[in-house]
Order: sequence, then C-alpha cells, then structure tokens
Amino acid sequence: MSGSMLLQLDDISKYYGAKPVFKRISFMLDAGQILLLTGANGAGKSTLLKIISGLIPASGGKFTLRPGKKRILAYMGQQTSMYPDLSAMENLAFWNCFYGLSGEPGGIIKALERVNLDAYAQDKAGNFSSGMLKRLELARLILLAPDLLLLDEPETGLDASSQNLLIKEITAAAAQGAAVIWVSHAPDKLLPYTHMLAELGANGKNKFSELNFVEPAPIQPQRNQIEPVTIGTVNASLLNSSRAIFRKDLKLMLGKGAGHAQAVLLGLLLIFMFSLTRGAAEPFSALAASTIFWVSTIFSLTLIFTSLYALEENHGQRQGLLLSPAPIQGVWLGKAMAGLVILFLTQLVFLPAAIIFLDQSIREGTALLISPGVILCVDLGLAAAGSLLGALAQGQAARESILGIIVFPLLLPLLLAAIRLNAMLPDGEYSRNSGGMLAWLNIVLAFDCLFSAAGLLLFSVVYRSQE
Repeated sequence: MSGSMLLQLDDISKYYGAKPVFKRISFMLDAGQILLLTGANGAGKSTLLKIISGLIPASGGKFTLRPGKKRILAYMGQQTSMYPDLSAMENLAFWNCFYGLSGEPGGIIKALERVNLDAYAQDKAGNFSSGMLKRLELARLILLAPDLLLLDEPETGLDASSQNLLIKEITAAAAQGAAVIWVSHAPDKLLPYTHMLAELGANGKNKFSELNFVEPAPIQPQRNQIEPVTIGTVNASLLNSSRAIFRKDLKLMLGKGAGHAQAVLLGLLLIFMFSLTRGAAEPFSALAASTIFWVSTIFSLTLIFTSLYALEENHGQRQGLLLSPAPIQGVWLGKAMAGLVILFLTQLVFLPAAIIFLDQSIREGTALLISPGVILCVDLGLAAAGSLLGALAQGQAARESILGIIVFPLLLPLLLAAIRLNAMLPDGEYSRNSGGMLAWLNIVLAFDCLFSAAGLLLFSVVYRSQE
C-alpha cells in the first residue's frame, strides 16, 4: 500500500424522500488499496458507488478525491459500455479517443490478448457472450488505467477462469497505484487480495447502514505476472470527445441505416401525403411547398436525434460517457455534427421529391445552387437544438423535464425564416428582393447562435439529470 490518500468520505448519507438508504458513512482509501464492500440487498452498495462516481448526488456529507491532475474514474458493473454494432477493436478505439488517450492499435491488441479476446478483435460485440463482453469491458479498463476503479459485482455471470482473470487484472491495477472499491455478494474468493473489508448492514426495518471495518493481512499482488499497457497521456478536450462521438455515430447510423432510412422514408411519406391534398388543377404555391418541406424536416429531425441518443442507452454507454474526464458537452457537439450530416443527406433525398410531387418549377437555375447553402444554414440551428432535444427524449429527463416543451416552440421563428427563404428560390424572388432575403438570413444566423449557446450551457445539466 502506498499510504497516499486518494479518496475520503465524510458522513455520506443518502435519502429517497424521508427514507434513508444509508447514513453517515466515512472512510479513507489510499492509492493501491482494495476495499471489499459487502452487505444485504437494498443496503445501498450500488448507490454508494454511484455517489462516489458523481453519477448521483449524496443527501448529506462530502467526499474528496485527492487534488491534483484530473483523475480517470472507471465503473464496471452488470452492464458493459460496448456498442453491439462495433467490433471489439472499434469499441476500444472509440473509448480511447473519447477519453483523449493517445495510443496505437498495437496497445489495443495487447489489451485484448490479456483478456483472451485477440482472436475476436474484428468481431462485432453484439455477437459476444455475456462473459466475453465482461472481458472486453475489462480490456477497456486496462487501457484507461484508472486512478479509481469502482466494481459493482463484475464477477456475476463469469466462469471460474474469467473470474480468476478479473481478479488478476484488478490486483495488477492496484499494484500500479489504482484504488479499488469492489462490491460483491461472494467475498470469500476476494478476501486474500483485499486490504479492507466494509459491510453495509441494515439497522432494523428502516435499513440504516453502518460500516464495520476488518483489516485482513494484506497480500501483495504478483507484480511480475502482468505487463502494463502504456497508451500515452490523457488529453480530455472538447475536440477529442466530440470527434469520437461524431465518427462513431456516423458509422452506426449510416452503416446500420436504421435511423437514416426511417428519416428519409418519413419525409418522403409526408411529402407524398401532402401532394394528395391538392386538386387536379391546383398547384402548390412556393410558400406551401416550402412549408411542407420544412414540416417534413422537423419530423425527420426528431427521429434522427432520438435515434442518436438511444445509441447510449441500451448497454450502459452513457455511464461511461459521464465518467470521462472529457467535457460532457462533447457528446452534445459530436451528436449535433453527426445529426447535421444525416439531416442534410436526408433532405438531399427528399428535396427533389418535394419539387416533383408538389409540382414546383425552378425559374432560375441559380436557385438550385443557392438552395443547399440556405438549407445548411438553417440546419445548423436545427442540429444544435435537436441535439439538446434528443438528450431530453431519454430516460428520466423525458418523463420529468419541461425543457423540451420550452425548447421546441423556440424552433418556430427559425422554421418561419426557413420557409420564407425557400419560398423565394423557385420564383426567383431572391434576386428581386435581396434585402428581404438578407433579413431572413440574419434571423437564421441569430437562432443558430442562440441554440448553440443553449446547448453548451444546458446540456451538462440535462444529460446528468437522467441518472
């Protein structure tokens, strides 16, 4: 044990309403120590880990991480943070990039070798068994080399060989200076490797909890058994995290095709249905056609960003994103950029359909060159707001937040400006009324800035509130 204090809890309590989960928990954990945390179901073990990780707030007390450099904190529980449609290599490369870790593919291969998955490096994680997914998650932790490692019964569902591998890697992480808190219902196998034992015990029916420490004789891990993987230093920047999200989301959405294809089909269906409402000799005006185009865009926008944020909800990926030292706004920005590309590609598909089905004629060829630029200017604001609305559509925020009700009507001025701008193009009005077009463009740019600022300021609160 290093004797260097890394984590300190002082009188941590947690209540849900008036009901206590536990109260007044205090302990210190040094770098290199392993704390084994046990207790009955409902005693609050997982809740305590989430408080320490910052995923949920405590009701009272405080905890302190040793000041200094920004720490890497990792959480491993029943769920993994792997994307089923990415390969093992692609999953680990994404998490490296999101955490700002510089590393070569060779480092990823070494980590996969240590968990006996190197033969499956190019296989999709969705084809892995639960035990293989746990080992892939362990490879992710090996690469992250966290300072504080929180384990919530990670051995559940593992065979004896995989459990031994897990213990070997965690003790190696402690030997390299990581502090570990390990929740387990079967502590006997872990006791020889534990520096401290803590029990959360219920106090009567109210389940008040106290910690009772036992200090078994510490057993030093075999340091020479495992060779550490070195992948570089942490550079937790907004650019790194947003770029990782952008690349991963485009690959998943365009590669799988589900969200993009649905958005295209929805837009085409709306345009076709509106085309049936006109009489045989009643062509749509440019204003009506523009309105139909942007109404179809809004429906597609909602579907695209709901699909983008749903990518983080199925296997605990959002938890990994929240625990990263990278600015969480990188998730908003990366998904806004990915959504912008997908939305624009979607519009390029159903824009010709709108011209054909709504019987629009382009009087000036220049309008065809201007139109994509105008659409893209509007899409910038829609993507910034859509990324915020997509976050609100998930989890607890979708049920409790009224922010979505407030934000969505704010899109109306932007949509009105978009409708007016597009209506000017087919008839060539943009060339006769350049002042009017400039005024509408100024409105579009103003709302682009407004929604971008709102996303940067509000996203952290919105996304964290879902835990």
